Amino acid sequence: MKLARQRTGSPAGTRAAAAALAQGAWELDPQRSAIGFAVPFWWGFGTVRGRFTRYTGRMDLRRRPAIELTIDAASVDTGNARRDRRLRSDEFFAIARDPYIRFVSRVVRIEDDRLSVLGDLMARGARIDVEVEATVCACAADGEYQLDAETFVMHSGLGLRWNPTQITRPWSRLAVGGRLVRVPAQTRETAPGRRPARACHGPIPAWAWRCPQ
Repeated sequence: MKLARQRTGSPAGTRAAAAALAQGAWELDPQRSAIGFAVPFWWGFGTVRGRFTRYTGRMDLRRRPAIELTIDAASVDTGNARRDRRLRSDEFFAIARDPYIRFVSRVVRIEDDRLSVLGDLMARGARIDVEVEATVCACAADGEYQLDAETFVMHSGLGLRWNPTQITRPWSRLAVGGRLVRVPAQTRETAPGRRPARACHGPIPAWAWRCPQ
């Protein structure tokens, strides 16, 4: 899937921005970013939209994995408290068993301001392959980048199959958008006295250093 985003700047400037992106470590600024989803229901005549409010995302094209996104599944927000409690239950995200939704890249290709990414999406202890197309455009003067990524996934492959009347589609549209800011060199390694970021099912963000028991 290709994003409808108009390119700006000269080809030489775009290539220079891509080269600078490839030589740094970057993270999503949570104050200026958003992670959302949309799921068709009522046989496609309606859509449930929601977002996650706690997450960390990092990108360093010099390392493997080059891209990692970790989401606190309990932070799901669809604007309906009853529905959100249901989504946190064992029928959906099963946060008591696996509190994080994670994406880890396997292959990343960059061409000018476009990224093509193949990776693993993990939730509920399950994993599916996901392909993501994104644009990463240099922002004027401030040395930051604007990221816009979108993909469609078959969430039924993660075990999200609760659908007794078949009114909900088995796929979702996922979108990540926001600012990538450079990670200072002194903060790229684990802080002294802390164990490496590690969770029950992989790396976890700074707001969740301990695994649930």
